[in-house]
Amino acid sequence: MEEDIGSWYLPFEMRCGTDLTAKVTLSNETIINIIVHQLLGSDIPNNAYISGSTEWSDGTRSDAIYIPKMK
Repeated sequence: MEEDIGSWYLPFEMRCGTDLTAKVTLSNETIINIIVHQLLGSDIPNNAYISGSTEWSDGTRSDAIYIPKMK
C-alpha cells in the first residue's frame, strides 16, 4: 500500500528552524553516550555526562552542552 506523503503531520513546534527537534535528539542519553564516546574515547562509562542548560547569561544559546554527572 502506497502512503500519501501529504498526510504526514509535523507539529508546529517541531518544524525546521525551531531547534526543538535538535534539542530533544541531543538530550537523549543514547545520543549523549555516542557523542561522548566519539569525542573522548570509549573508556568513558555510559551515562557519565548529562545535558546542561544551553542558554547563557548574555542571551545567546548553544545547541548542546554536556557536563559530567556529579556523583
